[in-house]
Amino acid sequence: MKRVRTYAAITRITAPVLFVLMWFMLMTGPALFKSQLVTQLTLGIIDPANAGKLHGVWLPAITGVLFYVHAILGFQMLIYRVKWIKPKVVWEIAVFVLGALFIAQFLWLFYA
Repeated sequence: MKRVRTYAAITRITAPVLFVLMWFMLMTGPALFKSQLVTQLTLGIIDPANAGKLHGVWLPAITGVLFYVHAILGFQMLIYRVKWIKPKVVWEIAVFVLGALFIAQFLWLFYA
């Protein structure tokens, strides 16, 4: 039960962070082409040079890893709540292993 509370707490923390990161992803994409408008909308924080670095290098990696963490912990809570899944510990371990493999695969493909 304590694990599920930890999963829920981390999921609640990652949800607004993912929301903000997705907003930055959407803002930095058009900022490369419509730089004047986006620079004004973001109060001068995002210019074309910063937008390119953020959109192409930093934000996808951070957003992807947080997405996978959020999804893995959501699946962990799902496993705990579904009644017909009996060996819950085995399923939890399987989800963690698959999640770690997915994160490693994502990072390897992104930075390769």
